[in-house]
Amino acid sequence: MDKFPVATYAKGDPEAEKLALFLPGLLDSKDYPHMHDHVDFSARLGYYAMAPDMPGTWESGNDITDFTTTNCLAAIKTIVSTVNKPAFVFGHSNGGRLAALAAAENPQIEAIGIAMSAATTYTPEQTEAWRIRGAKTSNRDLPDNPEQSRQFDLPFAFCKDARNYDAVEALRTLKIPKLFVYGELDTLVRSSEVKQTFNSSADPKRILSLNVEHDYRFYPQAILRMNDMLGRFLALYCLLPK
Repeated sequence: MDKFPVATYAKGDPEAEKLALFLPGLLDSKDYPHMHDHVDFSARLGYYAMAPDMPGTWESGNDITDFTTTNCLAAIKTIVSTVNKPAFVFGHSNGGRLAALAAAENPQIEAIGIAMSAATTYTPEQTEAWRIRGAKTSNRDLPDNPEQSRQFDLPFAFCKDARNYDAVEALRTLKIPKLFVYGELDTLVRSSEVKQTFNSSADPKRILSLNVEHDYRFYPQAILRMNDMLGRFLALYCLLPK
């Protein structure tokens, strides 16, 4: 799509009344179990649902320099405008920040879900170490073979670009319904961080918890529980497709 074509996992009727878009975490795949389950669940609710691989990752290209917040937001904007329906956008971790930023600039997004997302991506110490090395190496397990992994060497340019965006500030004035979810056992993004962002965000909003660690995709019951929370949230605000 557009300048940064993205691969998607999609289910449901393309002529459905509404879109549900699910954004994976930093360098995560659209084909991880939670992404597929959320898409499948939303399609059963009547949405046209999809999850994308972000630019430069997995099936959306092999140039990791394309993976920036700016380019991810451009890809999200293209998806939403091309599908051209009222949209619910849910993101896990970095995907949650992207959901908030995308909603702040796109009136077609009528509600968002933010799961286990930190106010900032990295600490100053981590950022400085990243700058010195020039790239940050991360490994992600393969969707079809969790025993094997793929390495990503994310350039420091990603960090510099991300500094141009403030999701917390966007949430202060974003008046659409917002669901925040924190993991009670999450040590990567602690519950206090999610609660602080929630408290500073504009109404309407809800906050819920999962008794799980950050990567809840490894726990089938947690995925089902997240689906249940999403369905209840959308029903509460009368956002489900008719």
